[in-house]
Amino acid sequence: MFKPQWAWADPKFKNTMKHLIFLLLLIHLSASPTSAQQASGKRIDQILSIGLSLQPVNPDSAPMYSQQALFLAKQMADKQRISHALNLISIIQRNKGNLEEAETAIKEALNLRRQFRSDSLVVSSLINYGAVSQEMGDNTAALSYYEEALPLAQNRKDIVQIAKIYINIANVWDSDGDYPKAIFYNQLCQDLLKNKSYPKEAGLNYHGMGNRLLNLYIEKGETDNLEKSRQSYEKAIQFYGQTQELSSAAHAHNGLGSCYRLLHDFDMAFEEFQKSLKLFEQLKDSAGMLDVYYNIASLAQAENRPQEALYALNKLEYLLEKEGDEQDFAFVRNQFSDSDEKISKTLVSNQASIIKAQLEAQQAAQTKLILFIAIGILCLLMIGGYIYARQKIRTDRLLLAQQKQIIGQQEQLHLRELDNLLRQQEIEFIRKKLEGEEAECRRIARELHDGVGGLLVSAKWNLESALEEAASSNGVVAAKLKDNLRLQDESYMELRKVVRELERDRIPWWDELQKFCERLSGNRQTGIRFYRHGLDESAGGALGEEARLITQELITNALKHAKATQINVQISKVDHILSIVVEDDGVGFDKSRSYDGSGLNNIAERVNRLSGSLSFETSEGSGTSVFVDIPLPA
Repeated sequence: MFKPQWAWADPKFKNTMKHLIFLLLLIHLSASPTSAQQASGKRIDQILSIGLSLQPVNPDSAPMYSQQALFLAKQMADKQRISHALNLISIIQRNKGNLEEAETAIKEALNLRRQFRSDSLVVSSLINYGAVSQEMGDNTAALSYYEEALPLAQNRKDIVQIAKIYINIANVWDSDGDYPKAIFYNQLCQDLLKNKSYPKEAGLNYHGMGNRLLNLYIEKGETDNLEKSRQSYEKAIQFYGQTQELSSAAHAHNGLGSCYRLLHDFDMAFEEFQKSLKLFEQLKDSAGMLDVYYNIASLAQAENRPQEALYALNKLEYLLEKEGDEQDFAFVRNQFSDSDEKISKTLVSNQASIIKAQLEAQQAAQTKLILFIAIGILCLLMIGGYIYARQKIRTDRLLLAQQKQIIGQQEQLHLRELDNLLRQQEIEFIRKKLEGEEAECRRIARELHDGVGGLLVSAKWNLESALEEAASSNGVVAAKLKDNLRLQDESYMELRKVVRELERDRIPWWDELQKFCERLSGNRQTGIRFYRHGLDESAGGALGEEARLITQELITNALKHAKATQINVQISKVDHILSIVVEDDGVGFDKSRSYDGSGLNNIAERVNRLSGSLSFETSEGSGTSVFVDIPLPA
């Protein structure tokens, strides 16, 4: 007897399932580390991103994140992320002034990136390495790194990296005092970024060009360079506005103020210095504020505005005492050509005292001047009162005349509105009259069709029956009956024509007009072409009947008077306007004779009743084109 077995009892099946479970386990084990690696990689990227964002605003916290990212990347042996961490460390150390540490980190990052041959990352490290070398005073090394990076970036067509290289090379030549070479690379960058949306790089490039053109002007006194410098600063400020680069914008406003000062536009110079000062105060940049306050004080002294000069110098003294650091004192020593910190502050105070004394003397002189001015103002007020009284009388008279003119215009407007109302009533009366006539025509047509038409059909049946009976017996009677039957058929056809004429609104008026053109064209030597476009029921009814009559009269007028060989008729509806155009190649007529003798008076009256417009183009010997536009109800 057959004994069934379960599949689990089969040894082959057991072996197969063992292999399958083992394979799934291998896949799971191999997939788990990959997922963990991906999570670790994302965590490192997040840490690097935080460190990069903290670097400009909180440089003391940024190193902790960069070191943590480096530690994790080394645990994973992820060379690319190691290089990212080292690159960030280099940027942080360079900004803190630790140039040797920055050089060590960027050198190691560059070597790693060269190993996995990522041109983009290599270029980024070369740019960073060049910046570090430049700050260490080794311009030759900096240029070599930038020149190595340039072809790599050009091969990749990376606009941003190429622009950064051009800007950094210009900075190298600027630090060497070779402003023409620096400006040459700024112009290369400007051409590269033309018509492209890279506001950060464009702003930096125009800012650097403005600085160099201003230095060239100071060295050589060429006014053209000063004007170009002003334009470059303005463009830099425009691009900084898009990127919200507040510090760069503050320096650019300060440079632009210096340009306006040298151009002797002192009001604009003060305005730009104030904008720069506001941004530096927002950023709490004491060195920047010192520079701007010094410029304001110098400009106010040159403009003989001691109060503003005193205010600026007091601000300088306050910044030195409360917030000044070594860099700020170095700035003051440089501006006042002094070598001692204490003397520098004293010099500022003495300068402020001198200006304060000048201001007091000036205020005393101003007091006397104010007395004379007050007397003068009193006299002027008396004269002004007299002039005001006379002017008020003249103004009142003018207002009265204007009021009379306005009343007259309102009366004319009222009369025009009344005329339009009467015209609308006349149109409505004509419309109702036409509708009544059409209804009467339809009634007569129905009576003819149902009454006379029915009788004629009955008579035809009787005649046909009599003809069949007489055909076999009396040939003469049959002939007469046959003739009478023919006459009856013709009578019935004529009756049908009359009914169709009376029921004309059942056929669109433009179809009837097209048949009218075809009949005229068939019976004459003049060819008539008919075109229509966009017509529908909104162009029907009484208005459509008027349009048909206008068009027929225009065609008849052309046939009678134009001596034309070709007439073109176009009827179209566009945006609630029914447009009729009738053109011929006839003899034309003199427009100075108006409508006399041409039949256009009747057409003009019809168009006027429909609140439409009529115009024409013609001259003797060159044909005529008539244009009619009729508004349709919405």
